[in-house]
Amino acid sequence: MSIVLNWFDEKNTVLLYTFEGSWTWEEFHELDDPVWELVATVGYRIDLIIDWTRSAGFPLGIMSSMHRAGENVIPQTDGLTISIGGPYLIKIMLGIFRRTYPKAAGAYRLVDSLDEAITLLEQERGEAIIKSISPFKQSH
Repeated sequence: MSIVLNWFDEKNTVLLYTFEGSWTWEEFHELDDPVWELVATVGYRIDLIIDWTRSAGFPLGIMSSMHRAGENVIPQTDGLTISIGGPYLIKIMLGIFRRTYPKAAGAYRLVDSLDEAITLLEQERGEAIIKSISPFKQSH
């Protein structure tokens, strides 16, 4: 699988998606669907960091995936979804997403590095994030 999903912090409140090489939307949704089920049921903030820096790009079907993200808005208790780098297309798609789904897009940010993502989260949360990488378990 070319997508890895891990908890980033010791409190299990930040999830890190890492995309490497080529991947499929099926792979993505297999990992992503349980995340949104968890986000919808827990009583605390969960932030998502998506690292596109090693991705070979997007497979066909990005528009339907973007529509799915915009239409299936699940309240996140103020959590953010932060995209790191990746192809220039991600910037274009985020702009389109913001115009098409303004309610959902409020939680999305785009940065250039993991350090910037962590700094942004620490500023938003008002507390330090202590790194402790561990696998995401679907039954939490």
